[in-house]
Amino acid sequence: MSFDNFDLQARATPAGSMRGNEQSRHSDSWESLRDSINLQIFKVNSNVQGMNRLIDKIGTVNDGVALRKSLANLTDSTRKMIEWSGRDIQRWAALVPETTSGEDRSTQQKVAKEISTAILSFQRAQKLSAEKLKHQVVKEEQKLAGKIASDGQGLEDEYLEDEPAEHQQQHLQRRQQMTTSATAAFQESMIAERESEIQEIETGIHELNDIFHDLNKLVGEQGDMIDNIESNVLSVEADTRSAGDELNVAHEYQRRAGRRMICLLLVMVIVITIVLLAILS
Repeated sequence: MSFDNFDLQARATPAGSMRGNEQSRHSDSWESLRDSINLQIFKVNSNVQGMNRLIDKIGTVNDGVALRKSLANLTDSTRKMIEWSGRDIQRWAALVPETTSGEDRSTQQKVAKEISTAILSFQRAQKLSAEKLKHQVVKEEQKLAGKIASDGQGLEDEYLEDEPAEHQQQHLQRRQQMTTSATAAFQESMIAERESEIQEIETGIHELNDIFHDLNKLVGEQGDMIDNIESNVLSVEADTRSAGDELNVAHEYQRRAGRRMICLLLVMVIVITIVLLAILS
């Protein structure tokens, strides 16, 4: 009888060992994902700080192509990092049914809150970036309109003083065509820039919503916390839509300003033509 018991115990040992190994692997996987997500949270927060520093320089003497490129690259890398976080969160959420300890559950809630805060900070930085770029585009366009008007007046005076009367109209028309083409090219580039900003914001909102659903799955029973996260998500989404509306308004403003500049140039050409005809007659 004792030998039979001994045999049963011997058979049971491998099964118990297998369960222990599975639990160990589960624990290792859980901790690995936790550490990975925490590292990604740290990197997202660091990138957002870098974005804010670059955003503060928009419209200053330090602004330029290099700064805009750095901001775009940092924004893109942060967005990709958030995507990686989303995949890790999905894997982490799959381990929740096996994770029953209060300490593990508390850790999940803490990490979920931290990553939500990091993503919301990123969205706010995107919104601020879009707003500052929009204001800068309008400012640059107004500056260009003033320069065109000033150049046109100077051109009129120069031709009336130095050019033979029969050549003035031809030169002015050619200059007007060149100026109109430059204005159109500037408008197209600014419109493309705004559309790109709007698309980036919309992409960020979709990613945030996807990750929010994973967080909801991860800590679904924590109703108050999820409600707060969802409230923040909706707030950022509303702010982002507002930014998109403002960019569209700027778009329309730019089109109207472009038409006004063209009309101004046409009026100048007509006036100069009348003056030239009077001189020639």
